[in-house]
Amino acid sequence: MGTMLSEVVSYSEEPILYLKLAFTATFFAGLFQAFLGLLRLGFIIDFLSKATLIGFMAGSAVIVSLQQLKGLLGIVHFTSKMGIIFVLSSVFEHKEEVRGFNYEE
Repeated sequence: MGTMLSEVVSYSEEPILYLKLAFTATFFAGLFQAFLGLLRLGFIIDFLSKATLIGFMAGSAVIVSLQQLKGLLGIVHFTSKMGIIFVLSSVFEHKEEVRGFNYEE
């Protein structure tokens, strides 16, 4: 959600608007989930195939893991796109920023 919001509004330029949009999106997602729970509509998931669910969860795990590389490696200039090609190319292009590596040896 942060990536999506950063394409619309910059956190550094308008932090209040950014936070309002983030809280509003989170609120409506929670409201929607509570509404589905109250109506006992969890059975809808049974209509999705197991392969679809596994693919969705695996894709989500890959995206989350790749986005954690920025903080893990300490890279300052990182891509805002979420595709695997963009993230890995950003890591290799900015390898001199990776914390803990000494390239002068």
